[in-house]
Formats: sequence, C-alpha cells, structure tokens
Amino acid sequence: MGFLRRLLGGPAVRGITLNITDFRRVRDDAALEVVGEAYRQENVRLARPPGPDDLPPGMPAPPLGYFKATLIPEPTNQYDRNAIAVFLWSGGTWAHTGYLARNDALAFQPLFRHLTKESTTGSPPAIACDAALAQERGGTGVILHLGSPGECAVELATEGPPIEHRWAGRTVVFTGQGATTIYGVPVDRPAQVMVARWAGCELLPRLTKRTDALIVADPDELTANLQRAREYGIEVVHEPDFFEGAGIAREAIGRVSGRWARA
Repeated sequence: MGFLRRLLGGPAVRGITLNITDFRRVRDDAALEVVGEAYRQENVRLARPPGPDDLPPGMPAPPLGYFKATLIPEPTNQYDRNAIAVFLWSGGTWAHTGYLARNDALAFQPLFRHLTKESTTGSPPAIACDAALAQERGGTGVILHLGSPGECAVELATEGPPIEHRWAGRTVVFTGQGATTIYGVPVDRPAQVMVARWAGCELLPRLTKRTDALIVADPDELTANLQRAREYGIEVVHEPDFFEGAGIAREAIGRVSGRWARA
C-alpha cells in the first residue's frame, strides 16, 4: 500500500488525454465490482498484467499478476449521465470492459467533481487503480482494488505524515458517519478508520471507560455513545475538529448539505 500518485498527466484513452489520479492506499478487502463485463468478454480477454515498463509514463505498475484499470466518467451517456466506464490495460492500449454499478457511480461523482476542479490542464479527470479478474456466471468479471469514495478523498488529503497533535497514540471511537466531507466527499466508516490510522490513533470498536476521545460526526445527534461518553467523563470531539487537528487542511473539510444531508 503506497501513497497516492497525484494527477498523472498524459495517458490517453479513446483518444482523449486525461489527468489520471492513481489511488494506492487501499484496504486489503477493498473489492469494487464492475458490471456489464458479460457483454464485453472479448475486451476482457484482451487485458494483460502490465510490467513496469508497459504502462504510460509515470503510471505505477500493479503487483505481479494483477491488472491496471482506469475509471472515466461518461457525462454524455444517453442512459445515465453519472455513468463511469471501466477500462483495463491490454498492452499498448485500454479496453473498455464495463461500468461501475449505478449506485457506485453516483457515489463517486463528488470525488470526480473535486478532481475536475483541481485539474491544472483542463483535461478530463480519470482514476487509476489495480484490478483482478474473477470467474463469474456468464464469463470473466473484473474486480477493482479501490477504496470507497470517502477513502479516496482521505488519501488525497493525507499525502504525508500527520502533524504533531494531542490525540496521537490515544484511543478513539467514532460515532456517526456521513455528516462530514473531505473535498466534498462524505466521510464513511472506512474513511474514518483510514484517518485514525494515519493520525496514529488506536481505534476502538466500541466506547469503553479507557477511551480517550469520542469523535462525533453530528454533534446534534444524541447517540448512546455520546450519552455514555458524558457519563464517563470522556472528551467529545467534533469530527471536523479532529481531522483539522491531525493535519487535514481546513479548506478540505466541509459538511454534507443539500440533497445528501440527513433530515
């Protein structure tokens, strides 16, 4: 698990030059499924595990035996303007092998909006990640080794060691999720775990009297954890304050609003 390779310029897919962000810090169990491969088995068979010198300049090769994938939004797709196409490296070119499922594609939209805004060349954004092939009913399927959109946003925001902070080495518990954003992407549970580990905290599965801090996603939500923390005299920290205190830039941190906000 390496660090992010930020905005690799140059590689072209379908004749379009892209700004490709390669995500490398993923959970061992991160497995995002692709759909529609049954209709593109000829393209799936073209996929090749690339060597270190096969890929476009600057793009890191996957582990031995794995494949390289790119995810490219298709805003002009006639069936779904949120569609995200998946391509596999096939030796000198990229082969279109499927799409993200509709709900997954929708969840990745805030991340792609951020990557679009951060592009310095004006080229469309794309995501690169490692991939594997798996036998499925109807042929060979594609599995992407890519974290959740929240984890990807955390990876963008934590490219380096955390600053010195007062929670380092201490035990913390999170309560609630999806209320805070990083680069406009809602922070889910895997993303919270990723921040805590990056920050050098010991993350506990539940609140106990030995917990040093309870990290609260929504301070207006009265949870059982929050009630117990007050009874035990445990410090309660608002999630954005915890993120900023650990070294994530304040301008990267926001709150879920609009249609995504909980009533």
